[in-house]
Amino acid sequence: MELFDGQPTGVSIRECARQLGVSDTAIRKAIKAQRCSTLADGSVDIESVRAGMNMSANPLRGGQRQAGVPGGPQTQATVSGADARADAAPPAGPKIGSENQTALMAARLSTEQSRAEREAIELAQLKGTVVELAPISRAVVDAMVAARGEIMSLPDRLTPIVTPETDTGKVYAAIETEVQRICAALQLKLANLAALPASGA
Repeated sequence: MELFDGQPTGVSIRECARQLGVSDTAIRKAIKAQRCSTLADGSVDIESVRAGMNMSANPLRGGQRQAGVPGGPQTQATVSGADARADAAPPAGPKIGSENQTALMAARLSTEQSRAEREAIELAQLKGTVVELAPISRAVVDAMVAARGEIMSLPDRLTPIVTPETDTGKVYAAIETEVQRICAALQLKLANLAALPASGA
């Protein structure tokens, strides 16, 4: 501040704002809040304005703001922006427990295994390397029923043959012939059954 004819002189508000690195509006607000004042000619004293601007800092928001000091207002704005971003960040959701993760992985693995087995069966059907079980099961049952019927009818067929026969060798031969006939019939049925997959290929 200089003296002119015994009266203090200052600089314009715009020049003061330029030298302190703040806006004209900020200085006018400080003057209105009586943190600094103008001189008689309407100019302002730079040092008085600097002190008044420093008094405008809020100590609860990251430290004191210093007008004209590089990094002062910018640091305050940066801190305030970080606080706003932190407030706007959504709360983290609940973490899935290890037991839930294990159950989820087990269910997913079971689903993948079922899908792989189904695709393997469909591929085998296309290649003709598998057949339906129902026809095969019915054929096996029919063969067993027929063999049982043949065996159960042996006494009726052999009794008239062996009763008058006194030669044990002939009796044995007659029984052996009937047993071989039954076994041959059963073997033929099983051979036809074994040929089913080949015929479906």
